[in-house]
Amino acid sequence: MLGVMTTTFSEAIGLAEKSGLKREEFFDVLGSGALQSPWYTIKGNAVNKELYQPEDVTFQMKHAQKDLRLALELGEEVNQSLTVAREANALFLEAMAQGLEDCDLIAVHPVIAKKAPK
Repeated sequence: MLGVMTTTFSEAIGLAEKSGLKREEFFDVLGSGALQSPWYTIKGNAVNKELYQPEDVTFQMKHAQKDLRLALELGEEVNQSLTVAREANALFLEAMAQGLEDCDLIAVHPVIAKKAPK
């Protein structure tokens, strides 16, 4: 769930900014509603300061991707669809292919920010 939360958070930041909402305004809205979460506060601060490198780690990308992989394997075993987790895993694999495996999992943000819609 953490990997999925992080990727959807990153996508939401991009959507807000590309729609004309300032990042700080988005964080204020997020922090005042039902989705308010310490995780989003911590990762929002990391995005603002571009704290993605290994020295900034709260949870390494490679470990988050391992958890996604294990969840996908379990889903296969029990015949449970995990569409969102599969997409998040693909984004983490893409980030790791760029050498970000030892970085914090929020390092998926610059990867997502550079993607064009399909």
